[in-house]
Amino acid sequence: MISLKSGVKLTLMKKLSLYIFLVLMWCNVGFAEEIKSKLGFYLELPLTWIVIDNQNVKEFTEKSVYGMDDELMREMFKLADNHTLLYIIPTNLNPKLNNININVQPLTGEEVLLESDMPVFCEYILDLLRDVHKKLSIKQYECKLSKLIPKFHNVIEMKHGGLFKGQNMIQFIFDDKPNAKTLTLTTGCEYDNCKVLKRESIRIINSIRF
Repeated sequence: MISLKSGVKLTLMKKLSLYIFLVLMWCNVGFAEEIKSKLGFYLELPLTWIVIDNQNVKEFTEKSVYGMDDELMREMFKLADNHTLLYIIPTNLNPKLNNININVQPLTGEEVLLESDMPVFCEYILDLLRDVHKKLSIKQYECKLSKLIPKFHNVIEMKHGGLFKGQNMIQFIFDDKPNAKTLTLTTGCEYDNCKVLKRESIRIINSIRF
């Protein structure tokens, strides 16, 4: 083994650190882009994801290689016109089972959520999902206060069974107090994709700025 003097080692470590930094910076530039959404905030998306809005939804559904059925296309048109909901889909996965939507509502109170509040809240959310989707079989696998997104307040992380076979729903609800907004990000994912899509969802949330 070649022995290096401390000064040489330090120089090499600095060069290596600079190289790693530049590679990471290049990766961020190469695999994400910042866009301004119709909901008034900026966010960064991986290049494999696109926002569906009323300007591109017709083109996407006409050129789609996924063989989406008429019902899904009708839903996409409705979502595109919704002014409180941002719909994001991957171009490399089945968008019917793998997708993200972000909902924004005015913040209605600034109370701090406590662990003791969660049982009632989680039960309410589960009942709401079952009622809205007319599906009593939806199961709740996780519902808790989360520390994964420290830039926002009252962050709640949830995981429920999805609306389709082989799918789960991962949700984050969080408050942006400076802008008086409450946001909900919902990720639909096939079982094998949930880990990766959850990680991408967290990156997207952390990139949000008004």
